[in-house]
This record gives sequence, C-alpha cells and structure tokens, in this order.
Amino acid sequence: MLSKWLIPVLCWMSVSSGEPRPPPRSRLDAAAVSANASQLVRISRVLDQMLNSSRYDSNLRPGLEFKLNNLTGEREVIDDDPVAVSVNMLIKNLGPIDEEKMMYAMEIYFRQCWMDSRLKFDPEIAQQDEIKVSISILSRIWRPDTYFFNGRGSQLHELTTPNKLLRIQADGTVFFSMRLTVKAVCYMDFRKFPVDRQTCPLFIGSFAYDSHNLVYLWWEEARAGPHLHYIPDTVVNSTNKNLGVEVTAMAQFLFRQERVLFSHQHTRLGKEYRNLLSMTIPLERMIGFYVLQIYLPSYMTVAISWVSFWINREATPAPITTLLTSVTITLTGRIGLPKVSYATALDVFLLVCFFFVFSALLEYAGVNYFTKTGNVEIPRRPQASIDSAEPEATTLKNAGAQLIEEDDSQTRNRLHRRPHSQRDSNQWRPNFSNDGHVEEAAGRPTGVGGGDSCPSMFLHCLRGDRKYMLLKESRRTSGPNSESCIDR
Repeated sequence: MLSKWLIPVLCWMSVSSGEPRPPPRSRLDAAAVSANASQLVRISRVLDQMLNSSRYDSNLRPGLEFKLNNLTGEREVIDDDPVAVSVNMLIKNLGPIDEEKMMYAMEIYFRQCWMDSRLKFDPEIAQQDEIKVSISILSRIWRPDTYFFNGRGSQLHELTTPNKLLRIQADGTVFFSMRLTVKAVCYMDFRKFPVDRQTCPLFIGSFAYDSHNLVYLWWEEARAGPHLHYIPDTVVNSTNKNLGVEVTAMAQFLFRQERVLFSHQHTRLGKEYRNLLSMTIPLERMIGFYVLQIYLPSYMTVAISWVSFWINREATPAPITTLLTSVTITLTGRIGLPKVSYATALDVFLLVCFFFVFSALLEYAGVNYFTKTGNVEIPRRPQASIDSAEPEATTLKNAGAQLIEEDDSQTRNRLHRRPHSQRDSNQWRPNFSNDGHVEEAAGRPTGVGGGDSCPSMFLHCLRGDRKYMLLKESRRTSGPNSESCIDR
C-alpha cells in the first residue's frame, strides 16, 4: 500500500527537479541597467556625430549650406527653400482680461515643429525612431526666433526647471514645446458695453528672418500637405488641430473654441516683409453681474422716485437721495473701464435713468412752488404791533392792486371783470387775536388765485420776476401751508 503512493511522489519530484529555475531578480536588474547604458552610449554617439562642429553650425538655418567654389577657392552659401515652421498650441488657462489696460493673458503650451536635414540619423544604429534629448541640446542646434508681435510681458515657466521639451525624429524633424504665460495687447471697443463682444488677436512670427528665409504654417496646413514640410504621425502629442483648449470657465467672458479664427498675414518692417500667423480669440461678455449690480438697482431707483407722485407733498421729502443714489450707481458702472472718449451703452442707460430721477426732483420743486405761496408760518407778533397789522395789510393790498394795474392786458382785463366785492374777499389778510396768535379768515377759497396758466407761471419763475412774486403774494387766497387741489 505504501509503494502505491510512494512511486508517483518520487516521479513528480524527479520531473519538477528537471525544470530550469528563473534567474535571481538582481541578475535581471543588472541586465536591464546594462541594456539602458548601452542604449545611452549609442544615442550619445549619434548626437556627437550629428552635432559635430565640422558638420553642424547652429548659427545657420536649415537649407543654408557652405560649398567650396573651385574657381575662387572660397566658401559660398547655398540658399535653399525657406524653413517652414508648423505651430500648434494648447490653452491651459485664459485670463484675466484687463479692460482698463486693454490686455489679456493666457497660459499655453506653445509647440513648434520644423525639418532640419542635418539632424538625420540611422534608426538602426540608435535602435529607435525618436531621440528624447535634454533641453541643454537647444543651445547646440538651430531653432526659430519666434516671438509674439503684440505681446507685452510674456514669460517662460521655470519652476522647478525650465518647462521645455525637445524631440528629434530620425528624418530630421524637430519637435519643440514650451509652457508660456502670454500677455498680449487687445484693443477693445466698448460702445456696446456691457453686451459687447471682443476679438483679441495673437500674432506669431519671426523676429529676425524675413519671408524668404522663414515661413510659418498652422498645424493643420502642414499635415494636410503638400507643403514645404510634413509633420510625421509619430511626433509627440501629435494632433490634427491647430488649437487645443482646456479652459473651463472665466468670470465675465464666455470663450467658444469653434469660433477661433486662424489666418496668415504679411507685415512690412522697414524694407523687409515678415510672414506671421494670426489667431483671433472671440470673447463674449456675460451680463449677469451687471444685471444684478447696475440694471436692477437703477430700475428700482427710478421707480422709487416715481412713487413720490402719489404721496402727499407735505409728507414727502425732496427726492435728493434717489438722485445721489443714481449718481453713485453711474460712477460704479465705470470702474475698471478705460477712459474712452465715447459713450458706452451702459452710460446711455444710466444717463436716461438719471434724467428720470432728476425730472422727478423738478416735478417736486414745481409742485411746491406753484401750490405753496408761502413756505413759513407767520411769526407771532407782540401786542404792540397788533394795532399796526391792519395798516400793513392795507398797504400790502394797495401795492398788490398797483402791480395788478401794471400787469399784462389779459390779467388786467380778467381782474376788472370780477366784482369788487369778490376781489376784496379774495385778499387774505392775517387776523391776530388778543394773545398774538394768527387766526385765518373764515370763508376764504383755497388754491392760487388769479387764474394764471401753468406755462405763464413757469416762465415768470424762470425769469425770476420780482413784480410777479409780489403780485402772487397779493393774490394769495390761502394760508402758507395750505392743502392744494393736487393733495386732495
């Protein structure tokens, strides 16, 4: 029975002992390190061969070669086709937008790709089709002197190291990427502010090379071919689009990637023509902030000024507070905007609101002027002056009658048509009691007498006619703070 189980166990042990054992992990790590070291040695040899000073001159652009003239024995420069530089970018962040300085900022990955035949290498020797090199190689190779024509204060990110990337393809294609914060000038038109739409351009070109030496292409053009230069599909972060966007949201503006425009432009600097690329970024302002902070308070201020029309004038103070509020809102709406010489849509709106509030103040002043002939109570007189009250009233009556005779013919005829008894009854005189208090005459009518029309009274008010003021005082048929027909 024991032999029945012992024989299979011994056979299994003999078979398992014949299998090869895997090498220790330390041996695998050592082999990988050795392979990587040999790969680095091969890449270093390839780079040293490409960047040999006798073969490569970083001061010359691709396409320019020296050739020995057999007749003169001098070296001559052979000019080939201009270098084509393909441009692509990825917008990480857009903003802030500074309307006062007319500038905008954005954080981008700026990518350039060009062909340099002097950097070709054999992929079999390097055992790879693309060499990932350090950015220190940039100082040893030629690269385009690209800059932003309308830039102002752009910068390269250098924390913790300069944010650059360099790749070289086997066919001599160079891919170069940088992380930049670009600040560019954007001339804005605020005539429709705050419902305006701004277009901010970005101009990209060469600083020193003219269009005969260097041309720029957008990424889609270079990939569509045939062009001066074709971007291989193996280029790092290769894409068919000119622009990539990772912008999530902005405070005041709405950015739509599909409305970005790409174009070519030629500009003349001195006697040279420069080839440059143009990208136009559309920005649409969101009006929510201005509705809550400007428009709604302005509507409410105008409405409050109109409420005073239905309130008794004795219980309503002058609407000066609403006028000052309107001025404050007007000044607040201009914060952050440049001092432009034209009026914006918001300025027109606030001026109309200010006009309505100011008109309400004029209406209040007009009602008080045309319905209240006296603004103060007659002061209490001493007993000694009570005896002379009647002569003074008689004198006032005679002066008013004299001014009536000097008034226009229409008013004089109207007064002469009235019965003398009625005219006497309409002349209000203060009656004083024995204790010196003022007593109103019984049976007198209310309102302003004389029957003058509102336009006539308004013209006299503008003229500041002293005679008319005395005439109106003599026609007064009610007390100083009486109730007018408007208050009823």
